Amino acid sequence: MHRAMMRNNVPMTDGHYHAATDSIRRGDGLCQFLWSENLHVLDSQGNGFAYNAGYQFHSTIRSTHTALTNPDTWTQPSGS
Repeated sequence: MHRAMMRNNVPMTDGHYHAATDSIRRGDGLCQFLWSENLHVLDSQGNGFAYNAGYQFHSTIRSTHTALTNPDTWTQPSGS
């Protein structure tokens, strides 16, 4: 992803790069790695297929995390 962004002249910000590499150094699993860089991606601006795909993916991560951690968004099964 990073190489594709570099080809489109949309490199990672320093904060994004450090969040990603620090997560790798800690040995984080995939989910924790993605979460550690999530806010950096969502605060960025760019263009190109790789950037847009990554941004949409991270937007989905944020929405899913919000839904899972906010009981007000949970629904009860019908008949409850």
